[in-house]
Amino acid sequence: YLFDVWKELNLSDAKLCLYGAIGKYEKNVILKQIELTPNVEHMGYTPMEEIYQGAYALVHPTLTGGFEKVSFEAMAAGLPVITTPIAAHYHVDGETALIIEPGNKDQLKAAILKLHEDEGLAAQLAENGKKTIADKSWDRFGEDFKAIVEKIIADEQV
Repeated sequence: YLFDVWKELNLSDAKLCLYGAIGKYEKNVILKQIELTPNVEHMGYTPMEEIYQGAYALVHPTLTGGFEKVSFEAMAAGLPVITTPIAAHYHVDGETALIIEPGNKDQLKAAILKLHEDEGLAAQLAENGKKTIADKSWDRFGEDFKAIVEKIIADEQV
């Protein structure tokens, strides 16, 4: 749905860059969408530091997943993030990220427009996100995950 939204927005002063490999089953469909959608480019494999240095925001409207490291990396690099609750582990809507419902084109479109038109909001989300993620470490993630599992187990025993 990202391609559909990007076409509707038709932002002549912005470019949607896709990074990483495209799976063999999705390749033909995605390459066709790139061809049909203005201002979209597949960058392929690119070192992370180059991605974040040249980006304005991370738009990650994931429909599936679990532990979405990419949004943490973007926050640490000082980028505003648009994502879904699936990847919003330490994100707070409107404070550290813009969180949309998975698959909701209207919400995705509105979130992209907000960041595109409101540089102050983009800067505030980036700053808050960077502060939020600064005290996180793999040990801290492990502790938080353990606490969640223990709470689930305790709740099931009640």
